[in-house]
Amino acid sequence: MLGAIIGDIVGSRWEFNPTNDYNFELFSDKNNYTDDTICTIAVADAILNGSNDFGQYIHSWCRRYPHPMGGYGGRFAQWVMSDHPRPYGSYGNGAAMRVSPVAWALNSCKEMLHVAKMTAGCTHNHPEGIKGAQAVAFTIHNARILRAQYGKNLGEELLRDLLEYTLWKFPGYNFDVQTDAVQNRFDETCQGTVPVALWIVQNSTGFEDAVRRAVCLGADADTLGAIVGSIAEAIWGIPEWLKTKALTYLTDEMKCVVKEFHNRTKNNKPQSALIYGVEYSNPDLEDWQPEDVPSLTFTEQQYKTFVRGYIPDWECRFAPFQYKDWLYITRSGFWLKKFRFEKKDDGLYHLAEHFTTRKTMGNDLLKTVLIEGYYDPPLFCRQ
Repeated sequence: MLGAIIGDIVGSRWEFNPTNDYNFELFSDKNNYTDDTICTIAVADAILNGSNDFGQYIHSWCRRYPHPMGGYGGRFAQWVMSDHPRPYGSYGNGAAMRVSPVAWALNSCKEMLHVAKMTAGCTHNHPEGIKGAQAVAFTIHNARILRAQYGKNLGEELLRDLLEYTLWKFPGYNFDVQTDAVQNRFDETCQGTVPVALWIVQNSTGFEDAVRRAVCLGADADTLGAIVGSIAEAIWGIPEWLKTKALTYLTDEMKCVVKEFHNRTKNNKPQSALIYGVEYSNPDLEDWQPEDVPSLTFTEQQYKTFVRGYIPDWECRFAPFQYKDWLYITRSGFWLKKFRFEKKDDGLYHLAEHFTTRKTMGNDLLKTVLIEGYYDPPLFCRQ
C-alpha cells in the first residue's frame, strides 16, 4: 500500500496548483500527506485488527487528523464530522484511492473483491464507487499474481493483458484515453479517474515514471497519484529511496501501521495464477503425483516455441504454460501436468521430470498435447 501513499505525497503539492512538467521536483517542504494517505492507513489498520468495520476506522483516523493538506471533500467532511456517519451514495474517487491494502492482505480474489466493496460501501456506496474500488483492487491482485510468475519485468504484452483483464471484469471502463480529453481536467469521480489511472499505467515503464505521469497530467494530482502508485507498486515495486523519503512525511503512528502491515503481508502469496485471462488456482497448492517419465525430446526451436505458450481454440483446449521454473499443461481453469526438460549434450531438450494431478493420473496428456497434433507452432501467438 506504500505506493498509494507515495503517489499521494508526491501529488499533494500539485492538487490545486497543477503542473504539466514531467520533471517536477518529487519531494519538497511543500509536500505532505493528504486525506488519501489517512484513509489508506485507516483501511490497513482495520485489516491489522481483524475488523471489517472500515467506516469506524476511517472515521476515527480522519477525526484524529481533522486538517490534512488539502482538507476533506465537502460531503466526506460532513461524514467525518458526523457522530453517526452513514453512507451517502458517493461515486467519488476516494473509494479507489484507499483500497490498496485489501489487495495485499487477501490472497483469494473472491474474498478480496468482497472486502474491497466493504471499504467503499461505508461512504461510497454508489455502484460506480464500489466498482472503482474493486477495479483497482482487482488490478493490484492480478499484478501480484503476474509478478509472482514473471518477476519485475512483465513487458508490454503482459502489462496490456493485465489491464485488459480488468476491463473485461469491469465493463464500461476504457483506457483508450486521449491526452487532450483529460489533461488539466479535475475529475473527482471513479468513472473519470480509474480508467485514466489504468491508461497511465499502460503507458509507463516503472514506478517513478508512472507517478510522474499521473501528477503532471494536471488533474486530481494527489488522488490520481495514489491510485496509479498503488497499481505501479504491485507491477514494478518501489525504489528503496522513495520508500525511505516518503516515510519521513508520516507521523509515528502512521509509520507503525505501515511497517506492521508490511511485516504481516510481505510473505503473502496469491492463491491463483493468470493464464490468458483465466484465473487458475496456484499450482504450488496442487497435490502433484509423480509419473513415469516417457521418452520425449524437443529441438531448441521447438522448446522455445513451446514455453511461449499459446491460446487454445475451442477444439484445442489443452494449453502449455510456463509458471516459475516449471512447464504445465492446463485446461479450462485446471492444472493437469507439471514437468520440466533438461538440455543434454546432443543439443536436444529431454523430458526430465513429470507430475500429474490426481484427476489426470494415467492419462498420457503429454503425448496427446505435444505429439498428436496439439503441438503445432502455427497455433502459438506469443512470438
